[in-house]
Amino acid sequence: MESLIRDELSLILLKEFEFPALVTLVKVHIDSDFKLAKVKIKIIPKDLKMNLLNQKKLELKILKELNENKEKLFKILLKKLNLKPLPKIVFEIAG
Repeated sequence: MESLIRDELSLILLKEFEFPALVTLVKVHIDSDFKLAKVKIKIIPKDLKMNLLNQKKLELKILKELNENKEKLFKILLKKLNLKPLPKIVFEIAG
């Protein structure tokens, strides 16, 4: 289930968003009660010479945008997968 959500969500992000960086979904972890899916993302700036402070700002900006749009993403994912219950999505930066 986790890999299915990761794969479909990756395709949705490619179609629905245009980021100033490469955003990769590294891992999806669904908790034991199937209510929450933590989506770990990796962000690689298009400008590889960007300093660390600006990279962190970019990561936070993209993370904020994803979390602000998680309901929209959830609805699209629900239509694509037709799974019930589908866990709520929370995005996190991969460590």
